[in-house]
Amino acid sequence: MSKIEMIIHPSDALLDEDYEIHTLQTEDYKPVLHADAKITDEQGRIEVHNDTWMYRFEAINDHVIRIRMGKTPLAGTVTQRLGLIRLPEAGMSAETEGNAAHLVLKTAVMQMDYRPGDNEWLLSDSRGTVFLKTTEGGSRFSEEPAEYSGIRSLTFFEKQQEEQFFGFGARIIHPNRTETTADIFSEKAGLHAGDYGGFPNPFFISTKGYGFFFNNPWPHVYFDMGKTFSDKWFVHASGGDYDVFVIKADSVAEIVRHYTEIVGRIQMPKRWELGFWCSSINFNQADDMIDYGKRMREQGYPCDVFVLDGSWRGGKSFSQMYLSHGVYRDGDFSWHETFGDGKKMVKELKNMGIKTCLHINSRSFSGDTINKNRHLLRQYMDETVPLLLDEKGEQFYAECLEPRAEDGVEVWWTDHSDRVSGELTTGIPSRNLFGAVWNRFLYQFMKNHGIDNHMALSRGGGIGSQRYALPWAGDTSFEMKRYKEDIWYVINAGMAGFALSGVDLGGFRSPDREASAEEMLRAEMNEECVCRRICQSLIFMPVARIHNGHGVAKLPWNCPESTQKLYRQCLEFRYSLIPYLYSCAIEAHRTGAPLIRPLIFYHMDDKKVYPIGDEFYLGEALLVAPVIEQGAEVREVYLPEGEWMDFHTGVCHQGRKTIMVEAPLKELKGLPMFVKLGSALVREYGRQFQTEEIPEILHIDFYPDRRGAKIQCSESDTVTELFSCTLTSDGAELLLENNTGSKRRYCVHLIGLTAAEIQVEVAANTVYCGKIQV
Repeated sequence: MSKIEMIIHPSDALLDEDYEIHTLQTEDYKPVLHADAKITDEQGRIEVHNDTWMYRFEAINDHVIRIRMGKTPLAGTVTQRLGLIRLPEAGMSAETEGNAAHLVLKTAVMQMDYRPGDNEWLLSDSRGTVFLKTTEGGSRFSEEPAEYSGIRSLTFFEKQQEEQFFGFGARIIHPNRTETTADIFSEKAGLHAGDYGGFPNPFFISTKGYGFFFNNPWPHVYFDMGKTFSDKWFVHASGGDYDVFVIKADSVAEIVRHYTEIVGRIQMPKRWELGFWCSSINFNQADDMIDYGKRMREQGYPCDVFVLDGSWRGGKSFSQMYLSHGVYRDGDFSWHETFGDGKKMVKELKNMGIKTCLHINSRSFSGDTINKNRHLLRQYMDETVPLLLDEKGEQFYAECLEPRAEDGVEVWWTDHSDRVSGELTTGIPSRNLFGAVWNRFLYQFMKNHGIDNHMALSRGGGIGSQRYALPWAGDTSFEMKRYKEDIWYVINAGMAGFALSGVDLGGFRSPDREASAEEMLRAEMNEECVCRRICQSLIFMPVARIHNGHGVAKLPWNCPESTQKLYRQCLEFRYSLIPYLYSCAIEAHRTGAPLIRPLIFYHMDDKKVYPIGDEFYLGEALLVAPVIEQGAEVREVYLPEGEWMDFHTGVCHQGRKTIMVEAPLKELKGLPMFVKLGSALVREYGRQFQTEEIPEILHIDFYPDRRGAKIQCSESDTVTELFSCTLTSDGAELLLENNTGSKRRYCVHLIGLTAAEIQVEVAANTVYCGKIQV
């Protein structure tokens, strides 16, 4: 087939717009090296080249082989030059062998073969089983000028029998991408369903046990995963680098670990990042925010962050103006006089244990500021953003933000970070890159102002954003039928290295643009949507943040009275789980393992999990199955291998089977959850907000299998403890570490065993060994 239709996003899209069809002329792409090319062979690297082109095959470590192709000599890639990827330290001894007709690069885990005669290359595992093989002439290139810079490339690969693909970054699409296409183009999620979301990544995981990372940040890098051809898939780029990392490992967890070694992992997390974030387009005045904070504390609702949309710089009429015309008032970075005393607000909220997060976007600068400082800003169409990667431009932007940092603002919200097109610098496109560079600037800016490990709440970024962003999907619809997209988004984000992500809980906008304000409010505060997409989602969403684009803020007391009891229960349950969630977040910082883990994360060989996109692991111990079907109060749950206990009922089930569970709308058990036997949960009760102090009292809930249970619990960057129980004929032997500098109390529960409960005090830096009687 000489022509292929590609389904891509409009290149200058500001919102989630309809796809366009572009035609790819495959005959324009040809191999550029032949059998007469020169060969350089050294330990861990093979180079094949002529005077114009070079191919380089290099073992990064036993699990990662890198394939680079381009014009001679090969320079550093764009993402390397921008500091967005880092190569892991070599920890292996690769072998090279072969001759001019057949070149081999071998590690302990895999082998790469390249035949210059037909330009094809393949990879096989240590047993000789081929898992990745090019076809149709291997890597091919076009002489047509590239977009922006670089080279146009096209490579076809054989699709292995029963092979399935998962990945491509934070998008509101089913995690299984087999027989779909992926246009790596940063574009927010909104009213359209499909391949939308501001954090696309050119990375996927195959059920054949490998990861494929195409290190090219160009907009419209395009993958067709068997949609056009049932027996092959392909990747195309209209410019940029040809730089492939193939990762071979036995599990998704290991593949993600090696991938995030390259693109980065989240910063060392802060406990409050796992708390409740309150956001609304209707947070219009400083005094109102202070009153909301007092009410949260007086009524005992846990909360950690208040997020201000454009009103802080647009004034109390901002929300009305936005809802009527969809525009932001460009007011620079000062508190608007009609918003009130922002500095006082930040201070009073901080005294209540509530952080302040401020919204910034591509419409933040006033007309006067733009006219006077064009040489320090970058403009594309109607978007005006800081001139990043320019010393004077960054200094000017820092001066704009400094007064708010001095006021005590602790988090920034980078809206529109998905949609800034044009050039970042000469020859380098902005789309897919600007968000990463913007969020990295804010990380350094806040570090300079005494706030370490800043991660921005952000709508867009690409390769390398993993270190600096807390992604959110965008302006999603608040229909119940779109709930599944919330779940897909955070699953997909996690597989791409974005361990802490979220959505506008309950959705942001009405799917009916012609609806009246009353109709929109009724739809937004629909009882089922509040129970499922807000209350129950608060329990598991990595970044648990409410937001609204119509009506009133989704604060507990504004929701239907029939839902308020559940709202409180779910918030309190979420906060009780934060020790467990925080340990998972530290694990994400260290290994890349996300909080929300698809079933394939642990069960890549179980074909029954491949089509499941609405169940997931929360950490390693919990399996969660939200109810996404409108009107349903029961749901089907597939339990993978292992033994599982229903968290709500205590009933145990053997894995690798499907069961039906009750999920009443207005109850905590409306969110089906199962605990894997042999694991444990660590919990804390009574907190209204998070601090960085390690809890003095920790509840350890063991869910023993036939032998016992254990958990490795991380409580800070320096404190990790083992808690275990080993079953005996009359109880269990306990091992409880206290690696902190203070005495602590542990409340231990053996779930499922009668009267199995004990409280012990453990001295600082000691280990308690004792017995619990049944």
